[in-house]
Amino acid sequence: MNNAPGTYGDLGRDALRQPGRWNIDAALERTFKIYEGQALEFRAEAFNVLNHGNFYTAVTTLNSSNFGHITTAGPPRICEFALKYIF
Repeated sequence: MNNAPGTYGDLGRDALRQPGRWNIDAALERTFKIYEGQALEFRAEAFNVLNHGNFYTAVTTLNSSNFGHITTAGPPRICEFALKYIF
């Protein structure tokens, strides 16, 4: 027996497998003493260090033209650097 158009069948919950996601972030900080009471601080941060594609879930709306397609992804590798003079 077929389901009514536009309705879900009797498939169990969480039966649709979505792509997995993983992420590695790193930070490095170093302080260099210049004079008494003065220092220079260097900081580097990297997000998604390995630049791994993290895809979001597929479109599951039945009447969508993108049904079953993955149309979005997480951010790419992002690096930030900072230099601070402390006195």
